[in-house]
Amino acid sequence: LGKEGYMRPMEMVNLKCEDLRPPAGGAQIGLQYYTVTVAPEDRFERSKTGVSDDTIVLDHPGWLGPALMELKRGRPRLSPLFNFDLASGIKFWDIACHKLRVKAHRYQLRHAGASSDMLARRRTVGEIMARGRWAALKSVRRYAKGGSVQKVAERLALGIRLFCQQMERDLPRILK
Repeated sequence: LGKEGYMRPMEMVNLKCEDLRPPAGGAQIGLQYYTVTVAPEDRFERSKTGVSDDTIVLDHPGWLGPALMELKRGRPRLSPLFNFDLASGIKFWDIACHKLRVKAHRYQLRHAGASSDMLARRRTVGEIMARGRWAALKSVRRYAKGGSVQKVAERLALGIRLFCQQMERDLPRILK
């Protein structure tokens, strides 16, 4: 979710179960997707930029919304969506990076999502800007750099790269 939704680390930690919404159905375009609301106004929350009710449409990958719904099933609406605080999240991130022998900051997930979408031509610059909740085009250009994704991938040992690609393919099955 951090990568695909271009989320800031604290946005992930602050998510509550009620912030994840299933598709609303119907014929209207967009209602067929799961969504996440960042900094809901009804809880008097504000994002880093002072905005409330930012919505992230979970349109890619297709398994992400259903997996998150499974995660929240049966839990109180105001309980955290993820069962970890920021310190624990940092610890888990550091352990994973160490095991994969990569140096990466958790904030890079936000940038990697924008860069991957640009590289794959999945979204326009305007769509990336809206999804990342960036107010200035300058910010998008700073973070959404498709070439950076390739550069980082080249640095990974082939075995690590193949392992990561396999895990990405297997993740929907693992999360069931």
